[in-house]
Amino acid sequence: MTETREKKINNKVFTKNDIINLWHIFSSQHLSQKKDERTSPEMQVRCTDGTRYENKNEELLSQGNIFDIKKIESINFEYRSFLKEYKRITIELTHGNSNYRNILTVKGDEGLWVAGTFNKFEILLNSVKPQNNWFVNYQTSILILSTFFLSNVLLKIITYLYPQYLGNLYPHSISILDYIVGIFFFIVLGSILSIYLVNWVIKLWPNIEFDFGPEHEKLEKIRRTRIWSFFSLIIFPFLLSLIPFLN
Repeated sequence: MTETREKKINNKVFTKNDIINLWHIFSSQHLSQKKDERTSPEMQVRCTDGTRYENKNEELLSQGNIFDIKKIESINFEYRSFLKEYKRITIELTHGNSNYRNILTVKGDEGLWVAGTFNKFEILLNSVKPQNNWFVNYQTSILILSTFFLSNVLLKIITYLYPQYLGNLYPHSISILDYIVGIFFFIVLGSILSIYLVNWVIKLWPNIEFDFGPEHEKLEKIRRTRIWSFFSLIIFPFLLSLIPFLN
């Protein structure tokens, strides 16, 4: 009887050391079979420049090699053995926000081997740094607050720029229905802007992030730094200056 165990890998930031540790578990399976050629682990690496590399040892992980000089898009590890019992391990990791390509699979005819091997990988994967930050964790609350704030700001700005059209947008001067429709319009407009901005910012913290390779190729990391600097130096002071006008 063949048993299969799978684990979805989400919200993780992988360093080069994490990848090396994963490969060591694959290699240990090969060593336990006395380095039989039919049990060799395989590594496949795809880079953003369209190149792909395959190897059966740690050469790609050596100092100054592919993991240090290129931006890697995906990493696939695979181990198969047909000696006595069938055994197979695969790990697929893809940098970005994909939720279906990042998975660990352990499959074999021997249940104890499947459980033990799966547990080794699970412990290691659980130790990988989580992709964790306050913006991602509280995105729903941030979306609601930003919708309210942007709607209010848009209403004040447009009322100030076009008083002849919106200067009388108050219940005492127009019908209740017109007032509700007007407010609803600004709420919808604010929510559209908020959804766009929040989704754009969330992508700066990808579901799976590879924190290795050339520093200038780590685009999300660079953009996060720039966005934080922009908000700290310009946006936050500007928003604070608007508070008196929102009363």
